[in-house]
Amino acid sequence: MARHRLLSFCKPLSISLPRFIFLIERDGAGSRSRARRTTARLNPRCSPKRLAPVAERIGAHPGPPIEVLSTPQTPVTPIAFASAPSHGHPFAGMTALVIDENPISRTALASVLRDIGIDHVKFAASIGLARTHLQTQAFDVILCEYNFTGAVSGQDLLDEIRTTRMIPFHSVFFMVTGEATYERVAEVVENAPDDYLLKPFKPYSLEERLTKALTRKRALAPIHRLMEGNRLDHAGTACRAMVERTGAYWIEAARVGAELALHHDDLNAAQAYYTQVLNSRPAPWARLGQAYIAQARGEPAVSREILEQLVAENGAYAEACDMLARLYFDEGALEKALMTLRRAVEATPANVARLQKMGTLAFLIGDRHEAELMLSKAFRVGFGSRLFDLLTVAQLVLLATARNAPAKEIDRLTATLDNALAKTPDDLRVRVFALVGRTCALLPRRQPADVVECLRETATLLREPGFDVECALLILSMYHRVGTREICLPETEQWVETIARRHGISKAATDLMVAALGDLKELTAVVERQHVELTQQANEAMGWLLKGDADRTAARLTTLASETLNARLFGLAESLATRYRAKLNDASLAAIEQSVANRRLYCKAGVQLAIARLHESSRPSRTLPLIDTAR
Repeated sequence: MARHRLLSFCKPLSISLPRFIFLIERDGAGSRSRARRTTARLNPRCSPKRLAPVAERIGAHPGPPIEVLSTPQTPVTPIAFASAPSHGHPFAGMTALVIDENPISRTALASVLRDIGIDHVKFAASIGLARTHLQTQAFDVILCEYNFTGAVSGQDLLDEIRTTRMIPFHSVFFMVTGEATYERVAEVVENAPDDYLLKPFKPYSLEERLTKALTRKRALAPIHRLMEGNRLDHAGTACRAMVERTGAYWIEAARVGAELALHHDDLNAAQAYYTQVLNSRPAPWARLGQAYIAQARGEPAVSREILEQLVAENGAYAEACDMLARLYFDEGALEKALMTLRRAVEATPANVARLQKMGTLAFLIGDRHEAELMLSKAFRVGFGSRLFDLLTVAQLVLLATARNAPAKEIDRLTATLDNALAKTPDDLRVRVFALVGRTCALLPRRQPADVVECLRETATLLREPGFDVECALLILSMYHRVGTREICLPETEQWVETIARRHGISKAATDLMVAALGDLKELTAVVERQHVELTQQANEAMGWLLKGDADRTAARLTTLASETLNARLFGLAESLATRYRAKLNDASLAAIEQSVANRRLYCKAGVQLAIARLHESSRPSRTLPLIDTAR
């Protein structure tokens, strides 16, 4: 006679997973013919009488008796019974990745996926292994645990894979968490998951949410395909059409459309999207977009008001903190910028990009303790990630040198930079970082001749195209460390002058260069003097324009820009051709055209002070991973 056996894994698990119940039907010979599984919240001491109604809920047939086995006293790994392939099932043929460090949890989640028809499941027991899988294979469904041992969370992984464009648009990312407060977090994180699941949950809950997420993805698929084909104009048109219909998912289309509009610098179109969304419902990301637009229009006071209100309403809104910190940074309020970034880091303590931003800013304003704390943590949790910048290692070398760290500690950091240079020998930034490391490694060994050789090699890079402001500040900080060891070269003043004339694009940039040189008064005086001279020379050149001689202004500006490689002078020459083209002769226009080409080669960041990737924080939520907004 056939009978039903109800097996219950009732002992509570430390990860608060749902308890598993398997209903196993056997034929008269005792062979297993089919198996089904469900979940229920059961007390470990529940009796057979209390379990009987559960059996009825999960589909026990009338007739054969139900036998309830005694509850095990120790946790048992659930056995996954794979479902037979279901032809025409909406999830048939899909692939899934389960990211969880707990083996019982991984098995349970995989079993739930198989129950709803997803048979191709891979596992990742760590964040590092998850990166490897995601970089080598595209998955339709990703289930990721929120909490991991150590500093890195599932949200940090999601931030990384969205920002670095590691997953395609069609992938569905679900966060799995036992924290009921995650709903509030998900409302304001810049890279929200497609959905989240609160443990314990039932298979039908995942099936329902996954169906909704896939339906949303399919509705937006025409837009995504256009974006993946780099047909961004057509994607924007598709977004407008979907928003105008105001049907299902029009708000999602509006968010994508606003980002596309910002990508094309169409502030009016983006503003229209944000306004329409806010008229429909409160949306922090839309207000954030309005703050960005105000800043782009030259209305920092309006932007600051919106951002400060967003941060006051929710201090965990890390992206609003990022943008506000950038605004403070541009205004020269470096301490306020650092304080605001500190709030962002508190909200996302393992976010590699924010740790590096905060560490670099603390480094620049002279807070060595906080700088080393943040940069060391970024190195520890982020090395190997695409978000990790080797500038962090070079700054740690200088910080270790400043506190007279043992030579072995500096050597370990320098070895990291040398290994990176061996892999990318043509990367000028990495070459600068490695030279800084070698120079600092030589200082405690008292080898001044070798130090001088490194300094002179570094000097050959000061006018190279890739020598950006971060490299400049790093070199100036190295001069400070060398100067404290009483190693002086007559050429140093000339090198500082070259750096100051190239990167002195604003008072804020000049102040940072002065701070990097510390108490080397003779060299800080060089930086300040060059700022004053450049300002005077630019004003003199523009004075000829007021006298009606636009060609002389063009000649002077293009010559100065070519000599200094200063982005502000390149910008003045370019604006001259835009506003006064009718007053310029062919020779002046040709000179300006060459100046524009040089600006693109030598000043990729323009007049923006591109430090610690703070300028990337000035953009609203990056919902479009295929649009590269990085420098």
